Amino acid sequence: MVGMALVLRTVFDVNEAMNRVAFPRDYVPVRTAHTKLAEWRARHTLPVGENTDVPAHFHGYSREYEDITDDEFDWRGYVCNRAPELVREVVGPGVGRVELRFLATYDWNLMQNRCDFVLFRVDGSGVRLHPSSKKDAVPVIAVNPAVWFIGGGAVGPIGEVGWANPDAPQGQVFREVSQHDHVSQKEAQAFLLRKVMRAEENHWRFGEFTQDITDQRTFPWIAYIAGFRQDVGIALLRREVTKVMVVWQGRPYHRAAFYIETADGGRYLHSPDAKDMLDAAAIDSIYWHA
Repeated sequence: MVGMALVLRTVFDVNEAMNRVAFPRDYVPVRTAHTKLAEWRARHTLPVGENTDVPAHFHGYSREYEDITDDEFDWRGYVCNRAPELVREVVGPGVGRVELRFLATYDWNLMQNRCDFVLFRVDGSGVRLHPSSKKDAVPVIAVNPAVWFIGGGAVGPIGEVGWANPDAPQGQVFREVSQHDHVSQKEAQAFLLRKVMRAEENHWRFGEFTQDITDQRTFPWIAYIAGFRQDVGIALLRREVTKVMVVWQGRPYHRAAFYIETADGGRYLHSPDAKDMLDAAAIDSIYWHA
């Protein structure tokens, strides 16, 4: 793993990037970059069951990252395949190293750790680039890219640890949190439905339904909240969420919901059925433990 104490020399700076931008025929298409990433990911993905450190339905990997700075793949041409002002922001103080890397955040479509191009810049910061088969994801920039690494602080496949404090999108990039690191509304609904079904099988009572999920071991709620509309989700995370619970709402709702507390004393209810909405008025509807 690249340590933050590692001194990198510049192998690609803004001046060189602007020279490449001037020649569109030298660009590397996003589809070509996607093929490179997909082939590398497939080559280092373990079949289900071979990695005993994760649940059986999650894929593992045989190699966490590979330095492709001097690879035959023209990553410089890929970086320059975007608007000049965005190229400037991505290259920043200069790129010193480029990797293909599995990250701690999870790709729920592929059921394995997300895989991205990671650019290490000479000031210690980093940029994540994720090409799909049709278009690029919004670049993600972090002051310390180690927050993205396995065990480095990001949300994993079962939400084992915390999250670097996310910031709102600035300009045309995201800070710390990728748009692809989010858990969807549908996944949150499915999680609550499974809770209800298990409770019904055990002849549950309303007051026995409450569960503290703050540690994220059963549900990566930070990734879910980060996917809310920016003025709701990111704003909530900035206020420091101190507790998240699964609760049962009584009349007139009769549904499972998330209960959220913040460091400034805020108390909210959220149902995935009403995406992006936080309700402070319905707290009294909760059936707490007897």
